[in-house]
Amino acid sequence: MRKPREYRLYGVFNHPIRAKIIDLLHTRGSMSFTELRSEISVSVGSIYYHLSVLGELITQDEKKRYLLTDLGVRTAKHLGTNPLEATPRTPSANLPITERLAPIISGSFILQGVSLSPLRHSVEAVLIILLGGWVTSLAGLEPRMLFLFEGTSLSSTSIVLNFILGWFAIFAVSDIVATTVFKSLKGHLSLLVGSTYALLPLILFALLWLYRETYPLSLAGAFGVWPFRILFFLLQVWSFLILSSSIKISKNLTASRSVIIVLFLVYLNITFTLLENIP
Repeated sequence: MRKPREYRLYGVFNHPIRAKIIDLLHTRGSMSFTELRSEISVSVGSIYYHLSVLGELITQDEKKRYLLTDLGVRTAKHLGTNPLEATPRTPSANLPITERLAPIISGSFILQGVSLSPLRHSVEAVLIILLGGWVTSLAGLEPRMLFLFEGTSLSSTSIVLNFILGWFAIFAVSDIVATTVFKSLKGHLSLLVGSTYALLPLILFALLWLYRETYPLSLAGAFGVWPFRILFFLLQVWSFLILSSSIKISKNLTASRSVIIVLFLVYLNITFTLLENIP
């Protein structure tokens, strides 16, 4: 019986596109995204998705060229020079549902593209920030970095400014820690743009809260406030996952280091919130 990790790796390889990517990188050493796309005739989004699924098997160098990690090299050698022949012919259900959903939940299939072309996604980032400020002001929620608070006395303009400043603080703290502590001296613009996607779950919550406040007699309003607080917790965790993925991809860090940065950011956020509430 295979060990869980080996089983997962076989599931990752159990797709012709991913097997082709590993085969190309194993043969050539490193390739740019453009080179991979010219060799694999699928859409850009599809390549981003499969690169994100490969996860710990691949990495990027300073020139954003893809190459195999040590684990990727060992796995490719273990499966043979032609991964397609060595991969089991069972259905792609070999890959656990959590592994298949991970790139979607973490947003890595989008953030891979942001990392390669941050300027191309800058308009999307601006729209996310403006939408977030507008929706939270309509909902009457006060944004403080990764948190939203009800019952604010701030004006709509102040809420919008808080949302923008909160996003920039998220980026600045994440980038400073990654640069000074983990010596990652690149990916500043990618993280600046990519961190905006971590705000999407919070914007979704603000929209749901606005609906509840606008239609208090609806089904959503009948359940009271506690289900929304539980929902906010779940969406906030989702926000943390996207931010961690953005830091990992943009700054080319390990998953554990990106999680450490997010936890530090959360701790900092909680500390400042408590200090603000001291009379």
